[in-house]
Amino acid sequence: MDSRWRPSQSQSSRRSASNVRGVRWAVLILTVWALATPAWAQNQQAFLTLFVNTKRMGDLVVVLQDDDVYVKVADLEGAGLHVPQGERIDQQGEAYVRMASLAPTITTEFDEEKLRVVVTAPPELFGTTVTNLAATKPDGFRISTTPSAFLNYAVDSTDLGIPTLSLESGVSIGGQYLFYTTGSRDTKGYYRRGLTNFQYEDHDKLTRLTVGDGVAITSPVGGGGSFGGLTFRRDYQQDPYFIHRPDQLFSAVAGTPARARVYMNGILLREIAIPTGPFELHNLLVPNGLHTVDVVVTDAFGRETRTSTTDYFVNNLLKPGEHDYSYTLGALRLGDLANTNDVGRYGKAAILLAHRYGWNDRLTAGGRFEAGLDFVSFGPNVTHATDWGEWTLDVGLSWAGQPGAAAATSYSYSMGRINTGFTAQAQTSAYATASQPPAINRTLLSVGPFVSYQLTSNWSLGLSAQHAQDRDKGSSNGINLLSGVQFSNSFGALFFGNYALEHGKPDAWSASLSLYWLFDSGYAANSTLKHGSGGSSGTVSVAKSLPIGDGYGFRVSGNTTKPATATSDQAASPGTSLITLGEGEFQYHGRFGYLTGNARGGDTIPPSYHLGYAGGMALVDRHLYYGRPITESFGAVLVPELKDVHVLVNNQPMGITDSNGRIMLPQLLPYYGNQVRILSEDLPVDRALDSPLKLAVPALHAGALVEFQAEKIFAINGWIKPQIPDVPEYFGPGVLTLTVNGAPAEGVMGRDGQFYLESLPVGQYNVLVEAEHFRCKATITVPETTESFVTLGEVPCQPD
Repeated sequence: MDSRWRPSQSQSSRRSASNVRGVRWAVLILTVWALATPAWAQNQQAFLTLFVNTKRMGDLVVVLQDDDVYVKVADLEGAGLHVPQGERIDQQGEAYVRMASLAPTITTEFDEEKLRVVVTAPPELFGTTVTNLAATKPDGFRISTTPSAFLNYAVDSTDLGIPTLSLESGVSIGGQYLFYTTGSRDTKGYYRRGLTNFQYEDHDKLTRLTVGDGVAITSPVGGGGSFGGLTFRRDYQQDPYFIHRPDQLFSAVAGTPARARVYMNGILLREIAIPTGPFELHNLLVPNGLHTVDVVVTDAFGRETRTSTTDYFVNNLLKPGEHDYSYTLGALRLGDLANTNDVGRYGKAAILLAHRYGWNDRLTAGGRFEAGLDFVSFGPNVTHATDWGEWTLDVGLSWAGQPGAAAATSYSYSMGRINTGFTAQAQTSAYATASQPPAINRTLLSVGPFVSYQLTSNWSLGLSAQHAQDRDKGSSNGINLLSGVQFSNSFGALFFGNYALEHGKPDAWSASLSLYWLFDSGYAANSTLKHGSGGSSGTVSVAKSLPIGDGYGFRVSGNTTKPATATSDQAASPGTSLITLGEGEFQYHGRFGYLTGNARGGDTIPPSYHLGYAGGMALVDRHLYYGRPITESFGAVLVPELKDVHVLVNNQPMGITDSNGRIMLPQLLPYYGNQVRILSEDLPVDRALDSPLKLAVPALHAGALVEFQAEKIFAINGWIKPQIPDVPEYFGPGVLTLTVNGAPAEGVMGRDGQFYLESLPVGQYNVLVEAEHFRCKATITVPETTESFVTLGEVPCQPD
């Protein structure tokens, strides 16, 4: 049984209110006495209300000497004020400053009638308040170190044929995933191994060491992909609250306690309370582009001041002094051999090194180096932000029996409603990297300009073009037009036009118009008409989105196509120029997995069917859970002995607890403070919840256990009966004092002797009862029972 004990909330509130009233009377009496003391008395102490720049600092002790007011230096500093030296005195070991000696910089008004001292100081004398506007780690944030493991499995069958099997598993120890692998078995019985690795993470330095199959990242003209071997890299994913891009700083001054509203291009982003003095707003997280940011400060008197900043913001930069890197030593994974049980093939060994460094707020530069037994490739790269946009440049040189070169550049500019730029890349036919030997085909030149314009708040227009010169396949060109209109929150339209010219093929064009409707409960409808050089088509679909928790979703669509030129078979059969196709898909999220089904068929496509089932198992703190497949990270909730309790994650329903009070959470965000909440109304009335909201912070591919304590409440009541002559009928209120588990505790007795106590352990307690006119001692016995409430009746109380 719970050993905690607590009085009722209403009783505690009454005692607190009584104490507050007593303090206020004492303050008033002492202040009036101090002010009434003859003028010849020196160093008089008084309780007065102190205000600093309109902010009430509370009832504090000041010293009155003749016509001067002395205020404790510590009280002024507690208001954030940097106090000049002035004339000071020592009063009982505390430093007081004569407020008149601080004039005219600081002015002071002593209101004898209202018993207050009002201090007004310039904002420059207050310390700078620093506010971080980016998301910060919530209280209680701690990456889980609970040992865990998981296994995902999926079975799929097409047209009732031999099913395929896919598996994914991982093991986590000490707050990071240690082992991870995937694999599959096809309809012919051949096994394919996916990525397999061991990992070690350093959450403080945000680094990751991968032994096995890792992902190598270099630069746009460098090599990359999955490499078997060793990979060591910076991993910002391990701390989503860490800001590694340049700080976006805004500063202003508040003359009084105020509220600051932050606008971007006239749109309100944040509103925060700030104290008196200079303040700085850090990490506003403004998106890419040229933006005007206004900070409007409204002081206590309703006066507004505005600070405006216009700058070009770039998010692809590193903050000054920040390093980002990826180092790999291994062999490129080439894939599995067809029709064999080979577990994977790898190419020749190579080393890939890439590093970027933030030189200042507008320049990030670095380089890469790759080498193998038969090649070497290297080059610098730079990202630079200017007042006219963002530039990137990446240059590469290589040698693989013959020289090669490559370069990639991009430019983007965003201002208000306009977004424009281009990407371009060129390389020689012999340019080589760790993942591109000279022998394979490549694009020698590609250029892609783009521009978009926001015509109105709900109407946008975009235009892009592409040119590509392929080494072996020739050239291709294309132009695309995209426009979207949002008529209302639930209705909109999209237009897409395309013109393409590819070497050796006739010109092709198409245009499509789509209308979409969004309804309540996740339902949506879409209708698309398309016409072009390849013919015409129309599609209608109705769908319901899948919920995050238990539930179902579906999509039903029908398509009619009219080819531009009838085939020979269609010519022989009049009336068949229209080709129809129907498709239906259903998916159900259950407690123990996903069930999917798909059927399609049409005039030229024979009917086909697909069935699939996918589920997951998780081992968290030595207990096995079953549920839907694990995504990035997972967790488990335990509410001991309580079933059918609804669990929500980040305000999204995830399901209810089973007969043991457990449920698996298959969709948690890694390294993030996932808010896990249970509905307190699902608990029995005799249960007290320690907290309805807790955090789950798992590492990648790892689990976290969230345990809620819903202890059973046990309460007793009774009536104290003083065994004392001439006690009136209403002799309370009073106080009960007893010892619980070796610690003193108190309870409240009503005016007729009634008392109520919660969560007392089984046993016998000696209780001291104190009322206004008497004291007595009683014995209260708490019985052992399965009931949640026991009435003790009358309890005799003997004189003390």
